[in-house]
Amino acid sequence: MTSFLIVQSRYKPYYDEALNRMETISLFVIIVTIYFGLYYQAGEGEPIMQSDIVSWMIFSCVLTPSIAFAINFSKIMWIEILKVVAGKSAKAFRFLTCGSRDITTFKMQYMDEGSDDDQSIDEAVDAPEQGEKSLLGFRSKQTDHSRQMLEALEKGERKKEQTALE
Repeated sequence: MTSFLIVQSRYKPYYDEALNRMETISLFVIIVTIYFGLYYQAGEGEPIMQSDIVSWMIFSCVLTPSIAFAINFSKIMWIEILKVVAGKSAKAFRFLTCGSRDITTFKMQYMDEGSDDDQSIDEAVDAPEQGEKSLLGFRSKQTDHSRQMLEALEKGERKKEQTALE
């Protein structure tokens, strides 16, 4: 197992850094689990193993990395699920994230997108009306030119609102 961990760390065979990190963590967890499991089994008749403190320490040395791996795995899988959903439907993305994530920033951060303009019209039509401030929040792909135009429009709307309030 240690040799697999070394090969994994050196060559990083997966296309995504998150997948490489997850594989490295899983190999580490397997090594720790096997090592402490063998230590526990080999020391079964030893007087030091009769202590509850030592037994709980070994148990926590096995459990802690496993929990850390499960949390990391859950985060990565949630992002992968959101990637698939974001590519298919803006409404489903908003539903799954309860509106807490912006699809445009999510795609730019995780999907290396944000420069095409083919879905922005569909998503603007699907977007519920929540005022002018949410105009950019429902655009998933925009060219640099269209993004600049929308930002200028939004700034103009903000200035109108500020002057109206004064």
